[in-house]
Amino acid sequence: MNKNLFIIALFFVCTVHAQKSSSILKGRVYNAKNNEPVEFATIVIQNSVNGTNSDLDGNFLLKDIQPGFYQLKVSAIGFKTYITETFRITLAAGATINVPCQPGQCLEFYTRIYPKNCQYRKTKIQGYRGSIRPCLLI
Repeated sequence: MNKNLFIIALFFVCTVHAQKSSSILKGRVYNAKNNEPVEFATIVIQNSVNGTNSDLDGNFLLKDIQPGFYQLKVSAIGFKTYITETFRITLAAGATINVPCQPGQCLEFYTRIYPKNCQYRKTKIQGYRGSIRPCLLI
């Protein structure tokens, strides 16, 4: 009888400990100029592979975060990349972070795909200082 009681007590202690070994991080990404939500922003914990995206209301949620000190890197199309100040996550409270994003230029990478049989020639347009390279199909 005592052996069964001991096993049951041990099971409950292990279950309670296992349930609270990590915490959550939640917050909101918003436009600093007009307080509107920033949709689909990318939120990544610095020096980590943990990340998520904000929803239509700018809200985000990261689960299973171990207690410690962290920084977030937030990027979104049309906004400057923002790195938060260092903050602490605890088992008791987790953390709530509101991220103000400044509108600005974003760097986008793209690939140009041209047909195989394409020749380029420079074309000058009056009043335009650059050059245009139209593709002439052969």
